[in-house]
Amino acid sequence: MGKLNSRTLRIAIATGVLWLVVAIVAWWAIEPAAGLVGAKPRGLQAADLLALQRMDLQTEQTLLGKTMVWAMERDGLPPVVKAPVQTIEKKIVWSIAATVVRPKQSYLLVQDQETKAITQINIGDVLPDGSKLLQVSINTYVVRASNGKKRTVDTSL
Repeated sequence: MGKLNSRTLRIAIATGVLWLVVAIVAWWAIEPAAGLVGAKPRGLQAADLLALQRMDLQTEQTLLGKTMVWAMERDGLPPVVKAPVQTIEKKIVWSIAATVVRPKQSYLLVQDQETKAITQINIGDVLPDGSKLLQVSINTYVVRASNGKKRTVDTSL
């Protein structure tokens, strides 16, 4: 902290005295407005009473009547349990119809044996057995099985 010399001390005292003089003049010379000091007007009390009156909650009541809040219906019966959806696994029999290797794109053509439909499987897509196609070359293709292991399949005879 710096030294407190006489000039700094005089400025601090002058500032304090000036502030005190202005405060005294403001206290005695300035009268507050009539609305600033006084009792609360009656109009505000009426507004407070309106806020405390009962609100119309008819729409909210009908919405809550239709919404199931608890685990029971309004008549005391438990809710109707929906039958669980069962998935049936259908085995898809498929084979590789062709391996296509182009300069910019390589893919497999997979044939569904049941419908004879041919589907294009690009690199990164999933084969019908759930494995992911990683690479396609002229005589082989590489897949990653669902268990995470890579497998190379030879397509040449």
